[in-house]
Amino acid sequence: MTDVARRAGVSTMTVSNVINGRSQRVGESTRRRVLATIAELATRST
Repeated sequence: MTDVARRAGVSTMTVSNVINGRSQRVGESTRRRVLATIAELATRST
């Protein structure tokens, strides 16, 4: 989660909110950026 937050330029709490479906606490563009970062990191680790 820390790597995602650092790369996306957000806090770990924001990443947690996105992962746990609490999107009402996160702006749409931020949510998309976090999800894109998660996908990017997932493809690099495989």
